[in-house]
Formats: sequence, C-alpha cells, structure tokens
Amino acid sequence: MIQVLADLETQRVVWEEGVYRTSNQALYALLAHCLAIAQADTPELAKQRNAGLEAFYKQRGYTYKKDAPPATRVVKAVFGAVDRRRLSTYSLVLREAIKQRVQAAQLAEWIEQNGGIQEIRLSQSATFIKPTAKVEIAKQQFDTLDGL
Repeated sequence: MIQVLADLETQRVVWEEGVYRTSNQALYALLAHCLAIAQADTPELAKQRNAGLEAFYKQRGYTYKKDAPPATRVVKAVFGAVDRRRLSTYSLVLREAIKQRVQAAQLAEWIEQNGGIQEIRLSQSATFIKPTAKVEIAKQQFDTLDGL
C-alpha cells in the first residue's frame, strides 16, 4: 500500500506541474482577455463593448442585463450561460482585479500571487464585518441614544 500511495503521489506531482499548470495558464490568459474587454478605457469604448455584448447575447439567446457589472457580462459571453457558479467565480475574480487596478497583462501573475482563483473568490474585503458583529454595533449605538 505504501508503494501504491507513493506512486499516486508521484502521478499527482506530474499532473500538477504538467497538465494542471498548463490548463490554469490557458484559463488565466483567457480571463486576461476578458479583463481587457471589461476595463473599457473611455466612455466610447464602453459603449462599443456594451453594444457588442448585447448583440452577442441576442445572437446566443442569453438574457442581457444592463445593470450587471461589465466583468460579469463579458464572462457570461465567453463562458456561456451554463454553469452559474463558474461564471460567478470568474466574475468575482475579475471585479477584484479591476478594483485593485490589475492590468490584463499582469492578471495571471496576480492570480497566482493571491493563491489562485478560489482563494480570491473566498477572500473578504478589508471592510468586511460579520453579521453578528453588525448586530452588536447596532445594539451599542442604540443603547447610547438619548431618550428619543
């Protein structure tokens, strides 16, 4: 059994350093292109992007939501409307990259530095407050109100 597990471990390492890594690099390159489209530099480019997205959605039979973030609309166009969880994950990663002013050319490096797509998706903003803490803050503020 020890040898079987050691062999499987070796196979896992080969997979991680080979096919898995190559696959992630290809995904990151694809997401970098999505990021470049989502980061329209000027209002004119944003109008062109939005018109193109709307036409593409119509052609594919997708529901176009103008109020969705640009990253979400681009990801849905590229990855299809099949797996909502994947779309959500990729959109969250791209929106965080936009918020942190990551350029498309640096996206792959940024994703790897931040632990990968799932780590970025699971991370919370610096201003995140747990719901229980919000309740406690509200109670404290309510208690300090003068007899209203």
